[in-house]
Amino acid sequence: MSSPSAPAAPLLEVRGLEKRFVVPGAAGSGELLALARVDFDLARGECLALVGESGSGKSTLARCATGLLPASAGSARFDGRELIGRPRREVAALRRRIGFVFQDPRGSFDPRQRVDGILAEPLAIQGGLKPRQRRLRALALLAAVGLSAEHLFRYPHEFSGGQRQRLAIARALALEPQLLVLDEPTSALDVSVQAQILNLLAELRREFGLSLLLIAHDLAVVQHLADRVAVLYLGRLVEVAPAAALFGAPQHPYTQALLASRPQRSRPAQPPAARLAGDPPSPLAPPPGCAFHPRCPRRAAQPDARCAELPPILSPSGPNRALACHLPLPPSPPPAPG
Repeated sequence: MSSPSAPAAPLLEVRGLEKRFVVPGAAGSGELLALARVDFDLARGECLALVGESGSGKSTLARCATGLLPASAGSARFDGRELIGRPRREVAALRRRIGFVFQDPRGSFDPRQRVDGILAEPLAIQGGLKPRQRRLRALALLAAVGLSAEHLFRYPHEFSGGQRQRLAIARALALEPQLLVLDEPTSALDVSVQAQILNLLAELRREFGLSLLLIAHDLAVVQHLADRVAVLYLGRLVEVAPAAALFGAPQHPYTQALLASRPQRSRPAQPPAARLAGDPPSPLAPPPGCAFHPRCPRRAAQPDARCAELPPILSPSGPNRALACHLPLPPSPPPAPG
């Protein structure tokens, strides 16, 4: 009798990740804690979304977790190999298996370089392919993202916003990565074009078996693509859950407030939730205890001294769920029988 196979190791495994920035000021240098001991895993073939308000640390987390930005502490293992604290050459070799797609690709393209050069450049840097092979690979990449051979000799300014994003995705796929990091990939696009790009990403994920790390503030985009969602507040993970469970029954008051901020037409009818008041505190002077407690509507209605004194620990809170909260929301009632 054969023993059950062990679950596959995560593609990306992050533990205790911290990032601190030195901020000069009139009274001397201060320290900004952008990430505070963040833990998460990304499974092979999974799409994990990072959500939170502007300045919550989403992009910093993605960049530190993939070796694009040096972390101050912690561990980030990609396919079992450490990215943090390793020699630059080793990290660069691993990062070739990670593709990046950013919010507005216009600034990342050389305006004097044609598409054939844009797509051939990473192939040339990697080496091993002759010019004709690089040209054929560039044509295959264009076809994969819905562009044609006639686009090969155009310049970036000759493309629409949606076409430029398709080109950015093609370039990210050039070295056949295992992971795509998508940093607000549709926020600079019209709504109709956003849907095309999201459908393309879903197609490519299935076709190439890609894992996706998605950074987004648009929760409709997250619902379309993500398997799981990690919610960040002031550089701290406050809730991690499967997308359906999180959107259907958030457990953290901050998550509930984020969902309540969506336009009414994009979300199902839910009990009214308190909207967020004020702005996040300065990361240069975070509040003691739970970082969210000064804005938390649940604590205002149900005061608890722990919120202002003890930082909550991210702990299991259900099947494949984790939560950092002293006053979690009660479970949603089961749906009424039809």
